[in-house]
Amino acid sequence: MGVIVSPMQPVWTFGDRLARIRKTMKLSQTQMGALVGASQKTIGRWENDEPVRDPHSVASAYERAAREMGFPEYAYDWIMGRSEAGYLRLPNSQDICATAA
Repeated sequence: MGVIVSPMQPVWTFGDRLARIRKTMKLSQTQMGALVGASQKTIGRWENDEPVRDPHSVASAYERAAREMGFPEYAYDWIMGRSEAGYLRLPNSQDICATAA
């Protein structure tokens, strides 16, 4: 998980958010790359917070892939870090909170 600013408020990096989406979807980096048009190596770099040339396009591709795979709750604003209310409903109706409660 990202850097802890306080015990109650973790800060998720862009890479953390991308990894969360992929892992929730139970995909390998290679499988996620196929969905968003990137190599496994590139997915790994993004998840490790190496510079992303166009984060807006990456966030849009991840949002689109998540929607197509049945995870519509991964909104562009959450991926970009504009919204910390990243509650996600999984297919088994289990809620996951992307921020500390």
